[in-house]
Amino acid sequence: MQHWRAIVGAVAVIVVVLGALAWVKWTQIQAMVQQSAQAQVPPASVSVALVQEMPWPEEVQAVGTVTALQGTTVRAEVPGRVERLAFDSGDRVRAGQVLVVQDAREERAQYQAAQAAADLAALELARGRRLAAEAVLAQAELDRLEAAARQARAQAEALAALVAKKTIRAPFDGMLGIRRVSLGQSLAAGDAIVDIQQVEPVQVEFSVPQEQAARLSVGLPVEVEAGGERHPGRLQSIEPQADPATRMVRALARLDGAAGGLRPGMFVRVTVRQDERRALLAIPATAVLTAPYGDSVFVVDNATQKTVARQVFVRLGERRGDFVAVLSGLNAGQPVVSSGVFRLRSGQPVVVTDAFTLPFELQPQPANE
Repeated sequence: MQHWRAIVGAVAVIVVVLGALAWVKWTQIQAMVQQSAQAQVPPASVSVALVQEMPWPEEVQAVGTVTALQGTTVRAEVPGRVERLAFDSGDRVRAGQVLVVQDAREERAQYQAAQAAADLAALELARGRRLAAEAVLAQAELDRLEAAARQARAQAEALAALVAKKTIRAPFDGMLGIRRVSLGQSLAAGDAIVDIQQVEPVQVEFSVPQEQAARLSVGLPVEVEAGGERHPGRLQSIEPQADPATRMVRALARLDGAAGGLRPGMFVRVTVRQDERRALLAIPATAVLTAPYGDSVFVVDNATQKTVARQVFVRLGERRGDFVAVLSGLNAGQPVVSSGVFRLRSGQPVVVTDAFTLPFELQPQPANE
């Protein structure tokens, strides 16, 4: 009996000890909960930008290639040795300007002989006509003299054209490329001499998806960007059909006046503007918090006694420069956090400061260094 009393007493002591420990732990947890509830999140320093309405012209953007109005490779039409070079690489030339003179002494001698034969045939024809008028010369003989005169004249004209082809001229105004021939070189028919491009003004070829082709029309203003420089122009023409392989529609823009450093073959960015009067709400792109469930921004709210950041979901449109268009979710004039959005949570106190403020531009032009 005493043995059972000892066991019961030991169990009672253990229960009392465990209860005391549990009560102490529960008291500590409650104190921590109260302390956590009373703790305040320190305010975050943020910069703010206002939702603003700004001109937002509807645009079609593409990449294109600079092409010349005219361009070709000047080639030798007939064989011959280069007797004189009248140009240097990179020269600007006028239409008809002499570029290369080939040795044509043999052809000129043949031409002189053919011209003499043509003159003799003309004299014989004139004499035959006088005799035929006097009924001395038969009609058949007169016909033979006329045919001989025409044949001799044609032979002389053919040799004159051959001599003219020995002098190679610029086909149009333009800029020459790198010379491909040397003095004394023997050229075969079709040998390349120099490239020539009409570079002022230049034009730009580009392609747009079939969905955007309906938004293009001839005469729309075009802006071409290359190397940090922008060049204005106009939409010149649009291909009437789409490429069945790519479903892209080709278009051609003509730049206004001189195009500066643009050269045929260069890569450029093309912007076709449609409506300069359209305006949309816009915010800096740095204000957007992108997540799988949607885009959101933090609006600075002063409705309570403290300034807090309130998360608002938005529907965004096109991004342009440092800004992004807002289609729904915000109103003009609302302050939104423009920096530090990734470390905020909805309802968190904030302190507005200008320390992180950055300049935002719709068409930024960074230095080309």
